[in-house]
Amino acid sequence: MDLISSENKRKNIDKELSKRNINLDPKGYFLIKIDLIKKKIIVEHYLNKINKKRTGN
Repeated sequence: MDLISSENKRKNIDKELSKRNINLDPKGYFLIKIDLIKKKIIVEHYLNKINKKRTGN
């Protein structure tokens, strides 16, 4: 699979998965990343502060 078709496949999968309804944990969520250069695992915690006010349309 070439790079362009691989990227298109990833975007299609992401688009479909983004349609899912998820229940957010009121205490937040973790984002886990790997820094291959520094050889470290990076863990970040985020709160679920969502602004429900909509603008536009």
